[in-house]
Amino acid sequence: MLFGGVLWLRLYLRAKTALENLPKGEDQHARLEVVDAALQRCIDGIRRFCRALRPSVLDDLGLVPALEWLLSDQSDRTGIRTTLEEHGDRLRLDPEQELVIFRVAQEALHNIEHHAHAAQVVVRLAYGPGTLCLELVDDGCGFDPAQDRQGRLGLAGMQERASLIGAAFEILSRPGETRVRLDLPPVSNPAAAD
Repeated sequence: MLFGGVLWLRLYLRAKTALENLPKGEDQHARLEVVDAALQRCIDGIRRFCRALRPSVLDDLGLVPALEWLLSDQSDRTGIRTTLEEHGDRLRLDPEQELVIFRVAQEALHNIEHHAHAAQVVVRLAYGPGTLCLELVDDGCGFDPAQDRQGRLGLAGMQERASLIGAAFEILSRPGETRVRLDLPPVSNPAAAD
């Protein structure tokens, strides 16, 4: 996350420098359009970065709308077709559990975007009696999870986040299909979500 913030700060500083060094003359309008586009990319990046720190939609509306937002954003930016499926009656989870589930989905979607060469991804939330299963399935190129866990912090981070809430975490992958699965253990006193 810190690297992303530094990247957007550098982009902003480049745009500011370009404005300060703007020559007087006929070329001025074209250069202003370039600077304007750079600033807009900077602003968009900063907004994404801020939302990624703690998405307000998660606090305001809950897990499902936050996942819908995440999938919509990815589809709009990348063209990857996204689907969210829910099975069973929603559970009310505590904020820490929701944040972990959201972060695991976010990291898995990031990996799909950057490594899988996928055309579509399906996110499933399956609710059982006091349990929740999150599953992300993509149709990308696949990878060897055993090898990639040693070299990628994202996969290790998902595993570590899952363990923080006592959830089981599993990745199954082959060419044409990768499944990331998080199984939340039974929730004490589960209540249906509003």
